[in-house]
Amino acid sequence: MKKLTTLALFLTIALVAAPKADVDGAKKGVWTMDYDSVLKAAQNENTPTLMLFTGSDWCIWCKVLDEKVLSKPEWIDYAQKSLYLAYIDFPRDEKLVPEKYKKRNRELREKFAVRGYPTILLLDAKGNKIGTIPMERNFTPNRFITKVKQLLESPAK
Repeated sequence: MKKLTTLALFLTIALVAAPKADVDGAKKGVWTMDYDSVLKAAQNENTPTLMLFTGSDWCIWCKVLDEKVLSKPEWIDYAQKSLYLAYIDFPRDEKLVPEKYKKRNRELREKFAVRGYPTILLLDAKGNKIGTIPMERNFTPNRFITKVKQLLESPAK
């Protein structure tokens, strides 16, 4: 029965929509596919960027991250005050990503050596990698925010 309940939970999470991402432009705390606009805005405001590499329509752990963290008010409030959010998607349904971003997404995946999904990177205002936040099964919004803050405060920046 426990296995059946676990399976039902994963199937339910799999049906949950990924974070909604704007196609163009950048606003603090709002997911967007427009990495170039994020980079410009982050530089202009000297603000870090959280970059999420995801498989929005097939990656179970990406959906878990959205359900447990990215869709929660605590995270949304923090992100709106503190970060730009770049949404780099590799869905099975290629219509989910505009043609103009597909090549650029592949280039970013290669540049940042992404090997699995979700991959969560924190970038400084110039687009340089500060660090990676490994996915955790038991993430809460507060634990996730703590991980972001720890990377931002790390002397290795």
